Amino acid sequence: MSKQYWHSLDGDEVLVALEALLSGLSSDEANARQDRYGPHQLPAPPRQGALRRFLLHFQNV
Repeated sequence: MSKQYWHSLDGDEVLVALEALLSGLSSDEANARQDRYGPHQLPAPPRQGALRRFLLHFQNV
């Protein structure tokens, strides 16, 4: 699929491009897409060390 400007598409065009229905995906299709693309989850942000968190308290002083 080429680069899409999703905000400029009609809702029906988006559904066609994503091969989805207005009523949603079936459980089988949702599981297949999750297997193909992975879970719908953002990666956890990197944790800051204790020293950095402590020093950030003095950032506005």
